[in-house]
Amino acid sequence: MEILLLIAAIIGVFGILIVYKLSMAKIVEAIKQKDYKTVNKVQTQMFVRIAIVEVIPVILIVIAILDMF
Repeated sequence: MEILLLIAAIIGVFGILIVYKLSMAKIVEAIKQKDYKTVNKVQTQMFVRIAIVEVIPVILIVIAILDMF
């Protein structure tokens, strides 16, 4: 089940990359417009989305570990 570990790593890396890239684009635009409330909102959304994206790799890792035994 090494493939599950590989898939978990790929989903984790690319999922966080996409969330981070989209969020940073919104944050940069908000800073240019001096809209700091939007920056706070986008940062909060970014952390929540990263947590949601990380659930899938954690589940895959648990499945892979349980399958080894």
